[in-house]
Amino acid sequence: MSDSTGGRHSRRSRDSGDPHDQRGAGTPRGDRRSRNSSSASDSRTPGTRTPRTVAGDGAALVHRQLGPTPVKVVLAIVAVLLLVTGGYAYSAIGRLDSNINQAGGLNLGDQKDGATDILLVGIDSRTDAKGNPLSQEQIDMLRAGEADTTSTDTMILIRIPNDGSSATAVSLPRDSYVDGGDELGNTKLNGVYGGTKFMKKDELEQEAAAEGREPDEKSIDEKSTQAGREALIHSVGNLTGITVDHYAEVGLLGFQMLTDAVGGVDVCLNNPVDEPLSGANFPAGRQTLDGQDALSFVRQRHDLPR
Repeated sequence: MSDSTGGRHSRRSRDSGDPHDQRGAGTPRGDRRSRNSSSASDSRTPGTRTPRTVAGDGAALVHRQLGPTPVKVVLAIVAVLLLVTGGYAYSAIGRLDSNINQAGGLNLGDQKDGATDILLVGIDSRTDAKGNPLSQEQIDMLRAGEADTTSTDTMILIRIPNDGSSATAVSLPRDSYVDGGDELGNTKLNGVYGGTKFMKKDELEQEAAAEGREPDEKSIDEKSTQAGREALIHSVGNLTGITVDHYAEVGLLGFQMLTDAVGGVDVCLNNPVDEPLSGANFPAGRQTLDGQDALSFVRQRHDLPR
């Protein structure tokens, strides 16, 4: 995490920015934890998420429907990093501290518009918080498959007024068309980060070749990632008219770790789920998903009702 997302479906090209079409089928699953399978006596509405309390009585982290999109990536960030202040969750944050990477140098605002604006991003990267590639074992565990893009499929802008009034959060549609600059032109919002990063990396590699030196891959990755973040922040600012003051992103591994840190996610399903592209395979009824299963759950899309 950085602080500064088979069968009959065809694979799309890299330009589609759609990581879901490039996943491998789910790996064999272990025993899933289950709590009290659904019954007629269950008073909770199937298909919704049960608020989970981890910071003491009444401290429910999330009261939001559990839908089929990767928005839970951001909900996990908000819940763990912004809303929870003590108890078990505080100790969980401490255990995650070594996996949080702080990146400076972004062109951020200074709250002069009367509010603190935070851009939260869920990204489909196959790297850890330090930018190191995940091992094959980790990729298999996450059921992430392979991808040659870096898409920001979850973007939420949180605005916290300086006068103490209520904060608001707006989910930015991933398929919104924005001005991606001279190189990208009119492009989807979720492709700005990855597209800019790819072009910056190519530019730096060509520069190294022209100078007759071996490219410093780590430095190139850091600089191209920074360029991607700055481009996304700029595009979000142009789209919303808001200056982003803080930025946070979480990748696939970070999501899994955050979910496990808060003890999993309680869900209640109307119907069983079996979507091989994401590896989502769940029975109907109430159950607790660990980080691995929760990641599969939020990444499912193709076999959902239209």
